Amino acid sequence: MLRNVRRCITPLLVMLAGCGGQVSGDTGEADVEDEGGITPLDADPDGLYAQGLDFGEVSVGQSAERTFVVKNNNRRRSETIYRVRTNAPFAVTGLSSPVTLRPGQSLELPVRFTPAEVGDFSGSLRVTLRDNRRQSVGLHGVATSGPADPTDPTDPTDPTEPTDPTDPTDPTEPTTDPDDGIFTLGERPFAASSSWNTPIRAGASYTRLNWPRATGYNYWVNWDGYSPAVYFSKPSDPLVSVRVPYSWGYPEQTIQIHVPAGVTGAAGTDAELIVIDGNVVHNFWQFKRTSTTAATCEAYGRADAVSDSGWGRKSPFLGAGIVAAGASQFAGLLVQAETDRGEIEHALQIALEFALQKPNPVGEAISSDGGSSTGISQEGERLAIPQGTAMPAGLSPLGQKVFRSMVKYGVFNIDVGGCTLLRAQNNAYDGNTIDALRTDMNKLMPLLQRVN
Repeated sequence: MLRNVRRCITPLLVMLAGCGGQVSGDTGEADVEDEGGITPLDADPDGLYAQGLDFGEVSVGQSAERTFVVKNNNRRRSETIYRVRTNAPFAVTGLSSPVTLRPGQSLELPVRFTPAEVGDFSGSLRVTLRDNRRQSVGLHGVATSGPADPTDPTDPTDPTEPTDPTDPTDPTEPTTDPDDGIFTLGERPFAASSSWNTPIRAGASYTRLNWPRATGYNYWVNWDGYSPAVYFSKPSDPLVSVRVPYSWGYPEQTIQIHVPAGVTGAAGTDAELIVIDGNVVHNFWQFKRTSTTAATCEAYGRADAVSDSGWGRKSPFLGAGIVAAGASQFAGLLVQAETDRGEIEHALQIALEFALQKPNPVGEAISSDGGSSTGISQEGERLAIPQGTAMPAGLSPLGQKVFRSMVKYGVFNIDVGGCTLLRAQNNAYDGNTIDALRTDMNKLMPLLQRVN
C-alpha cells in the first residue's frame, strides 16, 4: 500500500524551509527575506527534522510517499540541480540527470519511505547545486510492526528490490561528495592526477605556432554533427547487444549495454556516441542502431571516469576511446552540465585541420592520423593561451569560460578534422550558445601556443 501526501516548499531553489521557515499541515511554506538565491540550512538535526519531511508511522513492508515541489525562487537567474540523494529506507526519484530551473520554474521530486524493519528512522535529502553548493532537508519516519504485503521483485515500491548503484537517484549510494567514487555528469571526469585535470605550471614557457588567419569558417565547434551525445545507461533502458570488431586493442566481441530507445550515433560519417555505464565511459565510433535491442559499431574504447586518466595505454596497447590519439572522446569534451555548473576545470580537446596536423604521436597519445609535413603540431601535444594574456573583448559567456580554461589547463591536440575545432556535447546546449562560441573561436584558437 502506498500513501501519497503532497508537500510544497517554495521559497528557495530547493525543497527546504529556509532559516526560520515553518512547515505545517499538508503544505509547508517558508518565508525568506532575500529575493531568492540559496540560504544554507542549519545543520542541527532537530532543526532539519522540524523543517523537513515526517512520514509518520508506516508498517514494515509498506510505503509512504511525499512529493516535494522544488522551485527556483531566484528572480534573476536559472539554477541547476545536479543530483539529489538520500539514504535507505528513504528513496527519491524523478531526477536521473541534471535539471536547470528557470526563475519561477518548479520540479516535483517524489520521496518514499519504505522500511524493512521496525524502528525510528532519520535521514536527509541531499541536493547538490551549481558550483558544488549543497543543501539538505531532514527526513523522519517510524516503522511499526504489521503484516507486509507479498513482495514482487519487479514492483518499484518493493523494499526488497535490488537497487542500481550506478543510478544517481539510488538511495544506496554512499555519499554526496564529488569524490565519492561514483561519477555524475557535471563533475570533472577522470582521475585528479590526470594531465587533463592538471593546471599548467606557473611560469611555463610557450612556443608560438603559425596559425592561419581566421576566415570565419576554419575555426569551429562541432556540436550538431561529428560530436558525441552523452547518455547514462539505466536499467529501464533497452538492453542492446552491440557488435564490436577488433579495434584499439579490444577483441571482437558483443557488448551488452542499456541504451535509451531511439538513440544512435551522431550525425556525420563518424556517428560517435558516449554511453556511461556506472563509471565506465563507453566510446563508440560509427555506432548504428539496427533495432531496439541491437547495434553495430566500427571502433570502440572505454575508460573509467573516476580512476583512469582518459588516455589510452601504450603497452599493452589499449585505447581509452576512439579519437585518433587513442584518448576517450569524453576527455576535454564541452559538457553543458559542467559549464552550467561553473568554470571548466580541465583541459579541452581540439582537432586540427589536416594541413596543420604533423605525423606521429607524442606525449600520452598512443596513435596519430596526422600526415602533414608542414603542420604546426602533433597529436598528444599540449597547447595553451599563455598566462597573462588579456581576454579578447566581446566573448560570449561560454567563450569566456573556454578562454579561462585554455589559460589554466590548455588543450590537448587529439584528432584531425576538416577545420580546427572543439567538440561540444551533442545532446545538450542550444544553437544560439554554440553559434556564439563558434564566433569566439576565431579569436581564441590563434592565441594557442605550444606548452614547452
